[in-house]
Amino acid sequence: MIYGLLYEAMLAWYKQRGIEERYLRAYVTITLTALAFINVLSVLAFLAYVGVGFARLFFLELSWEIALGLIVVLLAIHVVYLKAHSGLKPENGVGNRWIAPGYIFASIAVACYASTLVSAFNR
Repeated sequence: MIYGLLYEAMLAWYKQRGIEERYLRAYVTITLTALAFINVLSVLAFLAYVGVGFARLFFLELSWEIALGLIVVLLAIHVVYLKAHSGLKPENGVGNRWIAPGYIFASIAVACYASTLVSAFNR
């Protein structure tokens, strides 16, 4: 599974940076949750830009409660994934360590572009 490859690459990337073994999975889970949040907002921004009604409504009605709820749901999904795939090891992702920073960079770049779309439809 592609997400398993990303998870292992992220484990290897954090391990290479000297993160203690007992904290590795927490770092990866929190990082992937934050990136998933950014990616969901980016997709919703694109949908709002092209005129999909629920996406526009999402940004018009966005509050901290909605954002917090989305983060909690995404965190729960990642924790369940971690429990279900506890056999994933940092050693398996050593050859693909570049995937982790690439995914982080791509997510942030897309979010920066998506933020311009949100400002464009809010005018």
